[in-house]
Amino acid sequence: MIEGLVRVGTVTQTYPDRGTVKVQLTDVDDQVSYELQVVVRKTLKDKDYWMPDIDEHVVCLFLGQGLEQGFVLGAIYSDADSVPVSNNDKWHKKFEDGTIIEYDRAAHKLLTDVKGDIEVKVTGNVDIAVEGNTNITVNGNTTVRTEGHTDISSGACISFNCDLHGGGSI
Repeated sequence: MIEGLVRVGTVTQTYPDRGTVKVQLTDVDDQVSYELQVVVRKTLKDKDYWMPDIDEHVVCLFLGQGLEQGFVLGAIYSDADSVPVSNNDKWHKKFEDGTIIEYDRAAHKLLTDVKGDIEVKVTGNVDIAVEGNTNITVNGNTTVRTEGHTDISSGACISFNCDLHGGGSI
């Protein structure tokens, strides 16, 4: 009964504005499906969006009326597209440009390795509490702008090593 309902294929076309793709099905003489919806986690109040790439290996579920009605359930690993990590405690995302976002629940560590810029916009407050040490290394210029009061207080000595051009003080 399930035969023909679950199929594996390769994405041949994407329609990002509709959240659909066409899939070439290797077990059906390389026939190409009609547009298939890509299953995502949420679509109403919160929205999840991530389209498979052209040539991505995917699993499809059809509703029994041929290749017209169905869904892409997700991508699968293969010999050509191997698993990026091998650890049950890690949640891992690796992007084409090499950017990695990973959480290791055993080590309680979040790693973000971005191969480009990061932009953070907040419409509310930002509170950061660090129970360990904080180390910041900047290999370029640092600019801090504030339109309000700035208070730096510490129970320990604060030291700055500065090369102040044109005078000034900290």
